[in-house]
Amino acid sequence: TIRERARDAARAAETPEEAGYRAANEVRSAVRLDGRAVENVRELLQGLGVSIDFLDIPLEGARMVAGAREGSSCAAFVLPSERTEVEWGQRFECARALGHLLLDPWRLGAIGAASSAFAESLRRRQSGAFAVEFLLPRAAIEKATGGVLDAAAEPQVFEKLLEEFGVGARSAAYHLWNHKLLSNEGARDQLIDDYASKK
Repeated sequence: TIRERARDAARAAETPEEAGYRAANEVRSAVRLDGRAVENVRELLQGLGVSIDFLDIPLEGARMVAGAREGSSCAAFVLPSERTEVEWGQRFECARALGHLLLDPWRLGAIGAASSAFAESLRRRQSGAFAVEFLLPRAAIEKATGGVLDAAAEPQVFEKLLEEFGVGARSAAYHLWNHKLLSNEGARDQLIDDYASKK
């Protein structure tokens, strides 16, 4: 199954972030995305058996909730918040939900997860890395930059990545930093300062 493939890919990782990245690339391979953008995240999740909906009920501090029962169905809900008012925020939370449902361990035959400040740290880091790599794979960044250090920080390159892959500036900037495609934290923080309020 996709879950088995994702968990197998993550098993050799040394950090939660690496686990998320490895699993995301395995899932992208399984659904034959290659380096292409995910055009409709909700549709893709539904094709993987995850029912996803937007619930107009605020839950303080939470942006998404997801759950599953072993041998049964999976579901996720994106909740209203400042981040999910914008499309890239909705896309990220959908992808994060998938990361939780594929990678979190079964506990008493169930999985329950939420995107909030109260989420368990390692699972949050793993699902966040899964989400950003699933939406903006390193292969696509390297194709856009030729693998040249700091090339992704060029305005025309960074803006195109945000637009084409539907990700937020803060997530993209940290993603570039984690993949060692930016030479220093100053370059990362400048991207956030310049673009986070716009994208």
